[in-house]
Amino acid sequence: MPYARNSDLPDSVRGALPASAQTVWRNIFNNVVAEGGSEESAFRQAWGGLKNQGWEKDESSGKWHKVEKHTQVDIPISKIDTSQNLVFGWANVSVGASGDLLTDLHGDQIEIEDLEKAAYEFNLYFRGSGVNHEGDAIGQVIESFVVTPEKLEKMGLPDNALPLGWWFGVYVEDDAVFKRVKDGELSMFSIQGSAIKEAD
Repeated sequence: MPYARNSDLPDSVRGALPASAQTVWRNIFNNVVAEGGSEESAFRQAWGGLKNQGWEKDESSGKWHKVEKHTQVDIPISKIDTSQNLVFGWANVSVGASGDLLTDLHGDQIEIEDLEKAAYEFNLYFRGSGVNHEGDAIGQVIESFVVTPEKLEKMGLPDNALPLGWWFGVYVEDDAVFKRVKDGELSMFSIQGSAIKEAD
């Protein structure tokens, strides 16, 4: 059965988790049950979900705590082709070569599965590129590839061969905007979208 409040959770959950982790655990559990999963599966996925979000269990005390492994990233544009008005770089990196989930300059962390879904929807329904999330599109996406562990494996590459993230290439139609890229004024990509923030 779903749990309406943290106070309804089993003692084994409330005793091991601080309030913020209880909420995460409860939301995962309730979502699994709502989708038709068994309570056994919901329990397993709730604990696994906590681990995925950076929570670890102290084996001596049985208490869970948040492990801060997140690094903030500032990833500049990687390549500029001045003869064709082309710009290439990472639109977003989810997981670095160290295996840590990264924090972007807006303080957000995006799991690679969510980033991949967002990239596919962007390519299906928009494919335009603007400036600082304002005004009309001034460029068209010509290259888009989301690096995931599965794709690295299928390509026969080591799991740390590339960061897990969204590689992006854009043809910039507006010469004035392209000059700002060449001059270093516009030095990185930034993705725009809406999402539901999860509390730590």
